Amino acid sequence: MSDSAEIPGRDPPDEQDPEAAAGPTLVRALGALDGTLLTIGAIVGTGIFLTAGDVARAAARPSLVLLVWIAGGVLTLAGALTYGELGALYPRAGCLYHYLREAWGPVYGFLYGWGCLLVIMSGGIAAIAVGFGEYFGTFVPPLASERVVWSIALGPARWSVNGAQVSAALAILALTVVNHFGLRDGAAVQNALTVLKIAAVGALIVAGFVISMPGRVASSSTAADVHPAASENEPAHLPEGAP
Repeated sequence: MSDSAEIPGRDPPDEQDPEAAAGPTLVRALGALDGTLLTIGAIVGTGIFLTAGDVARAAARPSLVLLVWIAGGVLTLAGALTYGELGALYPRAGCLYHYLREAWGPVYGFLYGWGCLLVIMSGGIAAIAVGFGEYFGTFVPPLASERVVWSIALGPARWSVNGAQVSAALAILALTVVNHFGLRDGAAVQNALTVLKIAAVGALIVAGFVISMPGRVASSSTAADVHPAASENEPAHLPEGAP
């Protein structure tokens, strides 16, 4: 985007907020690889492993499932390009806060900031952590969702916590501690988790082409191999003229 691009009715980005430009700024310690893996990790997320079955059930046909994922990918790419343009226009820490403030005024940026803290980010973290807990309980049965860790009566209601919720809370706490140590430490963990997610998705794609579905037989199999009982009960077809 050219430097002359401006939003009508607003001052150019470099002239609008000189106090912010002169004040403290965040350390720019992330490189292109870190930014790429961070973006991929935020977009792919754990939700792709949680919602794939729901999409398949709703679409019913394999071609429709692929079409839905392709459409979602195109829509996500459009959003990424939009963020790229806005980030180049307003290269400040705060992302959507600044974009909303520039488009509709400071009130909307203020409301988004609090909404992000109380609902958007915290809710997204909780949803992903719960998904992690569900899968983690498969490998560690004591922390499975069916296992109740404790149950406390609170008047007419009862507060029950299962193993998946405990592992979800521990995962959030562990990642918080990692990010507390510094930007590079948090980026290293984020990069490693993103690589694992990409590898898992790639393994699922390869498995879909390599592993045959149950009930499939090789093309060289005969009908007798598939239904041996039928070949025993039905008479053999003799050549014409045979005794």
